[in-house]
Amino acid sequence: MSDNKESKASQNQTVYLFDDRESSREERENEHQDPCDVATPTTNTPASNTPISQTTAPSPQKTMQDNLNQNSVSHDHRAEQSLFETAGDDDYAIYQSDVPDDHRMMEFALWGSGLSVWSWYRESDEIEIKAFQNGQYRRQSVYPSFSAFWECVHADDVNELKRKWAAILDESLIVFDYQFRFLFKDEYRWLQLKGRVTALDDVGVNTLVGTFQDISEQKSNETQSNIMSYALAQTSQPMLILEKNLTIVDVNTAFFNQIDPSFAPLNNTSFASSVAIAKGDIESLEQHGFLQVQTEYFRANSNGSVKQAIPVELAFNLFHMNELNQDYYIVALTNLTSRLQNEATLHRLAHYDSLTGLLNRRALQESLTELTDAQRPFALCYIDLEGFKQINEAFGHEFGDSVLENIGASMQQSLTKAAQLCRWGGDELIATFYETDEETLSKYVQDIVDIVASQKIVMNGQRFTLRAHIGVACFPDNALGSSELIRNADAALFYAKSEEDCTYKMYTQGMTDDKVKRITFVNDLREALNAKELSFVLQGKFNQERELIGAEVLCRWHSPKHGHVSPGVFVPLIEKHGMEYQLGELALENAMSFIYLLEKQGIRIPISVNISSSQFLQASFVELVKSLVGKHQIDPRLIELEITESVFMVDEQLATQNFDRVRALGFRISLDDFGTGYSSLSYLSKYHFDVVKIDRQFIIDLADNAKAQKLFLAILNLCKALDIETVVEGIETEQQFEMLTESGVTKFQGFLLGMPTAFKDFALTHQGNRIH
Repeated sequence: MSDNKESKASQNQTVYLFDDRESSREERENEHQDPCDVATPTTNTPASNTPISQTTAPSPQKTMQDNLNQNSVSHDHRAEQSLFETAGDDDYAIYQSDVPDDHRMMEFALWGSGLSVWSWYRESDEIEIKAFQNGQYRRQSVYPSFSAFWECVHADDVNELKRKWAAILDESLIVFDYQFRFLFKDEYRWLQLKGRVTALDDVGVNTLVGTFQDISEQKSNETQSNIMSYALAQTSQPMLILEKNLTIVDVNTAFFNQIDPSFAPLNNTSFASSVAIAKGDIESLEQHGFLQVQTEYFRANSNGSVKQAIPVELAFNLFHMNELNQDYYIVALTNLTSRLQNEATLHRLAHYDSLTGLLNRRALQESLTELTDAQRPFALCYIDLEGFKQINEAFGHEFGDSVLENIGASMQQSLTKAAQLCRWGGDELIATFYETDEETLSKYVQDIVDIVASQKIVMNGQRFTLRAHIGVACFPDNALGSSELIRNADAALFYAKSEEDCTYKMYTQGMTDDKVKRITFVNDLREALNAKELSFVLQGKFNQERELIGAEVLCRWHSPKHGHVSPGVFVPLIEKHGMEYQLGELALENAMSFIYLLEKQGIRIPISVNISSSQFLQASFVELVKSLVGKHQIDPRLIELEITESVFMVDEQLATQNFDRVRALGFRISLDDFGTGYSSLSYLSKYHFDVVKIDRQFIIDLADNAKAQKLFLAILNLCKALDIETVVEGIETEQQFEMLTESGVTKFQGFLLGMPTAFKDFALTHQGNRIH
């Protein structure tokens, strides 16, 4: 510096804290190198506190890299350095001691903002770069032309830069601001170039001046922020951004779609005005910075008049936004409506019977456990629907389900306030009442009986009636736990079903033990049937001359444990407990075996077998009898299948199909118990029966009842006209035999003519018969 300038600096006595020591003496490398090929900066020595006025101007040979490394500004100058690396011939300091203070302060402001300056002059077409270094703004780079400058600009950005430059030169753009990518070594950095026209003449734009800055870090932050904003907007999870005071800042699209389509936040709208959050939860959120809670979000209806509560789960998380130096909450919302509905559905499936809507077994057991644990007295009624099983089997499960559904609905309507109702299983229901005095219980029990009896069950134009049997046990009088209570109520039900014209029984001590005995009896019967331990006997059928013309196979059970058991005891149990299929098949097997053995002894007679309605209506029944005939090698005309009219009342279509198929195979079919049903005459005219068996109940009053005699004669004449044989069963006295013979009856069955006997005795007794 000149002495004059030094004296002025000394007079100002201005001290600036910049490293003002002389730069290194290294020569500038590769003065004509590629402007985009930049060397790595080196590290300078620490700065001194020598006043600027006492410094020596930097050596022209000092490299741009060393100058950049002495810049104390904290922001990233790598892209700016890329521009500076191509320094011009003359580095100079624009600062002189005689520069006005306000100019100097402007330079400091630019430096403090991390900005460098550039300029362009039409006369030289050069782009000159200056940067604040070593306390001075220095000329760092010169690009000989704008085209030399854009060689380092990214291909995607260069055309827009050219367009703006052209707009400046034709004076259509005075002020401009453009962000673009500039090549720094092997990577592109983002620059922001700002400027304006500062001088015009007759030719046009003369001078451009402006600033530039490396904004790569800002761009990276913006990109991340944009990605996060896009992710927040596009995520399917409803989300909000809240200030720490819970003021709503923003919501995403999913919030509108799933939570509140009409949401329109006003300034300072608080999220707390739309959700119910406890004070303790707010305090926990403020303390820990996170919160997860289930609550309700209140949204207004379309007209804004009424608020609708939506169950939601809220997940708050605190985050800090560095750019604003402020904390916010991000809140994720989950609409629980569907989840709660699904949970309610699962609970309903787990605790309620899907058919009747009553509690299921699991739910009842949970309820009973709660009652017994609380020692709360209550009565348990075990309900059985007599006749339902037959309807279910006869008309199908779909029809049976509709009957149960109607009964369940009727009970719920009448008894829900007084009782808990449960479908325990099949046709068994349980009702629990909190009233345990006998008078009140009797009223409730009668209500159940009346509800069941009043059901309108109609099929094929015929009405059927169910009957309720009920067993009642009370806690804690009759049991100390729920399982024992149910067993005792079931035992009382067992007694109610055993006694004729009994609708319900209260439990008394000893019932359970007796029921166990009865159940054991049924189990022994089942085992005997499975083991084919039941035996079969034959009872003959006779003509007017008391000659053998046929027989009926009958079942007997002599148990080692229970002794001789009457058919009147075990046959109803077989039918009640679903064992009639096995019994029917076993009876057919024995009948065919008897026919085969009798024929070997020269006795050829037809043998009849009782077939239950449920067995006859089985789809496999025809194939069963066909296979048994083939197995025993007998003439099917020697087997007479006895069925009752009830088979047609159950399923007339299937009964007709099996009827026709069985007759086509050669089997004889007889209508058993004729005279006990009101519709028998219609079946006689519709179906081709081979035999009609007139029930003994029909002829009991024949001796003293003239009308009964006339009706009996009419039936005989009708059967004769239809070419149907008649057999009167239950003949026990000579008087009956003589009266029936005089009436024209030709075939008889009963104790008077022949007792049921074992096959061996039967064969010996009738050894001389040769019936064909």
